Amino acid sequence: MFMVKLVGQQVGAFGHIKQTRIVCLSVYFFVPVIDKNGKSVPLPIEVFYKLGYNIEFTDEGNFEEYTIDFDALAEHLLTLKQAAEHHDIKIWRVVFDNELQKNFLPMAKGNC
Repeated sequence: MFMVKLVGQQVGAFGHIKQTRIVCLSVYFFVPVIDKNGKSVPLPIEVFYKLGYNIEFTDEGNFEEYTIDFDALAEHLLTLKQAAEHHDIKIWRVVFDNELQKNFLPMAKGNC
C-alpha cells in the first residue's frame, strides 16, 4: 500500500509549503509498511501522529507494530525511475533517512 501527500497544494497541513511542491516538483511519499503478520497496511497518519510527521522509525525500520517494507520501497522507486525515463524526465533527489538507507540499499534492484 502506497501513500502520497501534499502534491501541488497552495497551503499544506502546517501552513504554506515550498514552491517546489506548489508546481508539483516534489511530493511526500510515505514508506510502505507491513504489520507483524507481514500484511501491507496503511501507515497511521491520524491527527494523533501529527498526520505522519510524529512517526519515528528505529534504525531497523520499526515503529510500534509496523515495519518498513524495504522490498516494496525498492520496487516502487525502480518503477518510478523507469516511468520517468519513459517520459524523458529524471528524478532528481530522493530524501531518505541515513540510518534507514542501510536497510534499503542491499535490497535495491537495478540502477535505482
